[in-house]
Amino acid sequence: MIATQFNIRDVRADDSERLWRWANDPIVRASAFSTAPIPRETHERWFAQKLSDPDTVLLVAETPAGQPVGQIRFDLRSGGEEADVDVTVDPGMRGRGLGARLITDGVAILGLRRPACAVRALVRPTNRASRTAFERAGFVFAGEITHEGVPVCVFLAPPVEVRP
Repeated sequence: MIATQFNIRDVRADDSERLWRWANDPIVRASAFSTAPIPRETHERWFAQKLSDPDTVLLVAETPAGQPVGQIRFDLRSGGEEADVDVTVDPGMRGRGLGARLITDGVAILGLRRPACAVRALVRPTNRASRTAFERAGFVFAGEITHEGVPVCVFLAPPVEVRP
């Protein structure tokens, strides 16, 4: 496993197509709550809504040369005290340990923006790569539930220490 160095930035409007392609990757679709391909028009409406939603933190990881390698999104709920996390690594960059680093760094950024926000990951039991990434990022398995009609494993982030 060779982790690539990357920086994390807020998503921009010009990231839309890339996120759409990542979301429609067959491995991503197989692990999603809805496994059907996402039409471009549906994605564009969703993306525009997420860009303007104050309860969404959407970040892109990129190499120092500017090559995007993944995304992490936090959908805040309960007045910003809790967040569900979603992460995707570019298909060509998988298997390098990027997922765990993206999760760890993303949670730290969220902790700076929203102190005391509890983070939860919902992962299909068959999605071994995501389960491993969240475990390596320090998330703790908290049981199984059904979410949107899909059985999922619940992983909870450890508390984030925010330093001034």
